[in-house]
Amino acid sequence: MWLATEPTARRRAEIALSLVNAVRRLHALGLSHGDLKAENIVIAKGEQEGEERAVLLDVPDLSADGDEGLTVGSVPPALESASPQHRDLFTTTQLVLGLLREDEFPNTRQDAARALELGEVMPPIDLLAETLQAELSPRVDTNQNYQVILRRRGPNVLPPQDLESNNGEFSVGVIRDEHAGEQRFILTGVRQQLFVKFDLIRKTALDVNLKDIGHQDYVSAFRVATR
Repeated sequence: MWLATEPTARRRAEIALSLVNAVRRLHALGLSHGDLKAENIVIAKGEQEGEERAVLLDVPDLSADGDEGLTVGSVPPALESASPQHRDLFTTTQLVLGLLREDEFPNTRQDAARALELGEVMPPIDLLAETLQAELSPRVDTNQNYQVILRRRGPNVLPPQDLESNNGEFSVGVIRDEHAGEQRFILTGVRQQLFVKFDLIRKTALDVNLKDIGHQDYVSAFRVATR
């Protein structure tokens, strides 16, 4: 049995996704298996090296000719009279949950568990596939985040205040100097303008300045930013 080879969490998740997609493709053709279980699934090599995929067995016998064969005990008694498609979705969700351990792919396990709790409602297999795909290949946020904290020094220190925005909007200018390895940020609020010099190599702020500006300076900065 494939699980006896002790596949990694990722391999098991990839097979779970392959199984879900195999069932989705079958249903898209207007066919249903109706008696899905571990014994009717084999793991075969994929097209690429190291790739594996789930293959459904006995499909022609249980769908194309209209046979309603069902292994007793493979689904809850309440679903034994359900449509073959419904049984497919329920059993597929069960198999996915069985392939993933409690500490793995929590979002997928949560979606699968909720789907099974619905009982007589068809499990949302498309949503399950999307959730598992997202956990297998999470989006990488390439945006850089910067946080600047200014502390006033002097005998009469005012409490810190947020840079005032125009209904939540700021004018932001960026000047990048590859030769010097620096990047300058100009963040313009309604009454103040913040200048930050950032070292691209050391990933640290070199200098920060804050100055008061008039309305005309703010309008000018906003026009430049929206060009």
